[in-house]
Amino acid sequence: MLSPSSENELKRSEMANELGLAFARTIVLLNGGAFAILLAYLGSASSTSAFVVSIDGLQRALSSFLLALLLMLAAILYSYVRYALPPEMGTARYLENSVVGVNAVCGIGAVICFAYGVIVLIGSTGVSMPLR
Repeated sequence: MLSPSSENELKRSEMANELGLAFARTIVLLNGGAFAILLAYLGSASSTSAFVVSIDGLQRALSSFLLALLLMLAAILYSYVRYALPPEMGTARYLENSVVGVNAVCGIGAVICFAYGVIVLIGSTGVSMPLR
């Protein structure tokens, strides 16, 4: 039987794990979706759409969304390695102490990259007027 403080700690840890996983899924979905939509736009919609996005804007936005995905994948990999190593290893203890900080930095970086990509797209979009 667990003591009340151990039980609370376990519940807190489980909740943090669930929230962190939900955050990672959301960021991956947002950035992956944004990346896919831009690729679809490049593939077909750009020839029929009245909206025009500069090539520089597309490159920066795609790069930003890709960087956000890579940051979240790095955070997930870091967490996986932390839980996969046996607890008695020195490396596991180091990772135990730094996993929250690393994941927080990667998560904040991914959110900033997503916001930057959206801002770049909005700023580099114009309306194409047909010539008469």
